[in-house]
Amino acid sequence: MLTHYHEDHTGGCAWIQKHKQVPLFIHSMSLDVCSKQGEYPDYRKRIWGVREGFQARPIGETIQSRHHTWKAIFTPGHARDHISYLNQSNGVLFSGDLFVTPKTKVILQEESIPTIIHSIKKVLRYDFQEVFCCHAGYLPNGRELFQVKLDYLENLQGEIIRLHQQGLTVEEIQQKVLPKQYPIIEYSDYEWDSKHIITSILREAQSTSVR
Repeated sequence: MLTHYHEDHTGGCAWIQKHKQVPLFIHSMSLDVCSKQGEYPDYRKRIWGVREGFQARPIGETIQSRHHTWKAIFTPGHARDHISYLNQSNGVLFSGDLFVTPKTKVILQEESIPTIIHSIKKVLRYDFQEVFCCHAGYLPNGRELFQVKLDYLENLQGEIIRLHQQGLTVEEIQQKVLPKQYPIIEYSDYEWDSKHIITSILREAQSTSVR
């Protein structure tokens, strides 16, 4: 059960497939990209290594583990193919990279804050409490933390749109609401940046306004 195609989640899949002969499941849109060697920036290869290609199967609406049934919930935003997995019998959610931190400060260029907001609202419609996050670990109060993240992102979204309507540029908004320059920004050659939070919000706002 893979949550998305990023190499820090799929980097060991070729080895698992070769040595353990177990099926690997992912969203159908990522079957092709996973079948080939991963293509991503050198700094990520230095951190995670080079992901070899593997053969995954498309995930269905549910997946059966040894003792439990898991509902696959499409939760894009961090990645286009992102899936979270919910055990409806005990209220446990495997959230992949949907949560990570309650107060997002930098994101990948491919991410979309409005889409993440929509995905968080989607999972909050389900009955769960405990969350297993691939970066934050086990969160016994995961539902409450997702609500904290949602409130933070919606407030941030509103502030960014308000400042943009006042005529501020992306760079000026960044200096006001997300001024800290984290080391990952320069190290990643700006693939990670707080600026992407702002541009993803404004891109969605502009798209909505012309519909």
